[in-house]
Amino acid sequence: MESRKSQEKKILNYLLNHPVITQVICAEEFKCYRLPARIYDMKKHGIPIGSRTIYYTKKDGSPGKYNEYWLEQHDVRTN
Repeated sequence: MESRKSQEKKILNYLLNHPVITQVICAEEFKCYRLPARIYDMKKHGIPIGSRTIYYTKKDGSPGKYNEYWLEQHDVRTN
């Protein structure tokens, strides 16, 4: 099992090179299924991470949502 610190480093490196990360990206890239927990730990260590919840409609018509996270000083989102 990969350590929390190792996962945090991978997530931070990803955020330094990409505008946002989501749980799906984190699971696919790093096999890390606890992104919100890692984000919480990183914020505790003083890393400024922004977040927002995206709401959408699933194919079956039911509501869905997910969170995206970014480094605040690297915020390049257009919304």
